Amino acid sequence: MTNQGALVTLIIDVIQAHVRVPGHPAVTLGSHLYKDLGLTSFDFIQLLDELEDRLGADIDIESLSHAHTVQDVVDALAPLADRLPHPERPAGGRR
Repeated sequence: MTNQGALVTLIIDVIQAHVRVPGHPAVTLGSHLYKDLGLTSFDFIQLLDELEDRLGADIDIESLSHAHTVQDVVDALAPLADRLPHPERPAGGRR
């Protein structure tokens, strides 16, 4: 898995934790944040806070102002993928 793949997994996991639709289908890149997953604007702010904590970076909310799908969030946060530990190396950088 690449850092980009790790970022996708992280974003989907965080979004999944905030989904409010009972019996909803799995969160996918094409899932609409509000229509499909039932997120509110408050939920969205909370998940951004969690992503900031997990990535150790500030997220520019303006870069996500037009995000409607999970893929939109991934695209906006792609530059932060390098903040994740490289999947083939432990967090300390050495094997």
